[in-house]
Amino acid sequence: MTKKRTAIRRVAFYVLMMVMACALLLIVKTDKVHAASKGTYYYVGSFNPTGQYQTGAIKKAYLKGSKLVVKGSLLRYTPKNYKTYSNSEYLKSKTRKFKLTKNTKYKTGSGYSGWQNVSKSYFNKWIKGLSKSQNGLGFIIKVKNGKVVWMKTSP
Repeated sequence: MTKKRTAIRRVAFYVLMMVMACALLLIVKTDKVHAASKGTYYYVGSFNPTGQYQTGAIKKAYLKGSKLVVKGSLLRYTPKNYKTYSNSEYLKSKTRKFKLTKNTKYKTGSGYSGWQNVSKSYFNKWIKGLSKSQNGLGFIIKVKNGKVVWMKTSP
């Protein structure tokens, strides 16, 4: 009878270990896209590698393949609230990924001097450089139905 109990315990242990391994894989999955899948939203932050003293502090941002990766906290607005910068939703600091498409626009400049469309590779170099400095430049991402329509940096 003890051999039978030992065998049952061993099987139960292995089954439990497999369940825990599967659960861990589901939790650790890193390719999750964090943009809302329906509707239009604006994600706003500013480059601040230390992440101190500010909500919407982006510690690091870069383009990787067909995704934009942003590390830090962001503010999320609906189109109605974006125009007045009111009623934002604070998104805690973590790594988020946003889907890019071939139609995504990359812009630099400002509302005063005008927006310039730039290439994806130039924009990637630009935001990687901004991630290393404490300049406080703004970063705005427009997402529609889970995909980035445009993104821009502004003073």
